[in-house]
Amino acid sequence: MTHLKSQDGAVTLAVVIAIFFSALALVSTLSFIGIGELISGDQTSTSERALTAADSCLHEALLRLKNDEMYAGGTLSVGSDSCTIAVSGFGSDRTIAVATTSRHTTRQIEAAVTLSGNQVSLDTWLEK
Repeated sequence: MTHLKSQDGAVTLAVVIAIFFSALALVSTLSFIGIGELISGDQTSTSERALTAADSCLHEALLRLKNDEMYAGGTLSVGSDSCTIAVSGFGSDRTIAVATTSRHTTRQIEAAVTLSGNQVSLDTWLEK
């Protein structure tokens, strides 16, 4: 009978150790998945922030082009981000290229516009 009790203890200890390491592996896996999701969510948020800033800069470029048909672009600050605007083309047809970088994420927009007097019409808008 004594021999049997010592074997029961060894089996119980082995089961407890196996359960412990299984739980540890599960918790570690869930932690890594959670960290990956946080990083992915942060990258998505940063990317959307850059696109919103680029869109804001495009609208600012449209206003500046409406007030000055010789406007060629420049650099603007949008919160903690900045964007670069380049206006090209001659006469009534112009192309506006905007690039914004937010924390290592760059988003670019290109728009074709038509000038008619003091009116600016947005013909196409394309994210690159």
